[in-house]
Amino acid sequence: MLGMDSYELRETKAREITPEDWHMIRENMPGFTVNECLKYAHLIRSCWGTLEGCAGKQTEDQRRLLKYLHRQNRGTHRQMYLSDYSDYLRECRELHYDLNDPVIRFPRDLAAAHERTAEALRAIQAERAAIAEAKRLKQRLRDAKKLDKDLRKLKLLRDRLCFQYENLLIRAPESAVEIVWEGAALHHCVGGYAERHAKGALHIMFIRTAEKPDVPFYTVEVDLFGEIVQVRGLRNCKTTTEVDAFMEAYKKHLAAVFGKEKRRKTA
Repeated sequence: MLGMDSYELRETKAREITPEDWHMIRENMPGFTVNECLKYAHLIRSCWGTLEGCAGKQTEDQRRLLKYLHRQNRGTHRQMYLSDYSDYLRECRELHYDLNDPVIRFPRDLAAAHERTAEALRAIQAERAAIAEAKRLKQRLRDAKKLDKDLRKLKLLRDRLCFQYENLLIRAPESAVEIVWEGAALHHCVGGYAERHAKGALHIMFIRTAEKPDVPFYTVEVDLFGEIVQVRGLRNCKTTTEVDAFMEAYKKHLAAVFGKEKRRKTA
């Protein structure tokens, strides 16, 4: 079967290597003995291009790498495969580590070294993301300042949308900049709604507690027909029972406001 002798058939079956996979192993590891192929097959797991990419084309270099990976997996619950080593090398390159240094290229504890490089990259990526977010916030604030003239035209209607019920109140933003800061404080995307709010395409309203009227709590989007589109809290958390009760009362208030507004426009 596929040129396999009885020994290969027996050993591949014991290792759960299919004849098709064994054929690929022998084809891609021409310089290795049958026993070496059997020994290292599980480390490669069909990543033939990865083996060459990590160790080059020379059989001795490939053998050295596979021996290294085999040693790494002795007496440990975590198995390190060729794909893990490839990821480790990629992370080293991104971190500008010197892969000519054998201590870096073949660390004593690959699993631990891989965790360190992954953590270092996550920290760098988090820093980059924070810088990018800060730039986006700065640009949104600049853009928002230009919208306040439009916002003032809608003040009378937005004032009528304000409401208080028991310990909660809802008010209109005082400026487009305040909408941007609301999104930054609650870690949601309302900052991107500032222009549409200023242009009158929708209404953004802020829910606050009576004790802390200036502290962001929940944000509400109301459409042009007085329907509530969404209510978002910190990191888009769900509404509390108290907020749910408040919103039921607010719906009635909106129905009254927009009913009057509709009658006024048709009069």
